[in-house]
Amino acid sequence: FPEFSGLGGMWGLTVRHRAEIVETGWKMGVKLLGCGDPGELSRVRILLLADVLTREVDAMIDALDRVFGAVERNHPE
Repeated sequence: FPEFSGLGGMWGLTVRHRAEIVETGWKMGVKLLGCGDPGELSRVRILLLADVLTREVDAMIDALDRVFGAVERNHPE
């Protein structure tokens, strides 16, 4: 699973294949943006609203799991 860090409602994930993750996310309705320089390992930033509900965080995690699963199937490393 990607490396996670965060402070409050701003989270960062260090991932491989960031461009493919972002593209796959958009195709699946998950709006992701990369941050920082591209490379073998690069970051995806997630910003949560101040009034986010637990069920919304759960839905986001489920959506990210689907995106990562789809990309992982393309890269069985």
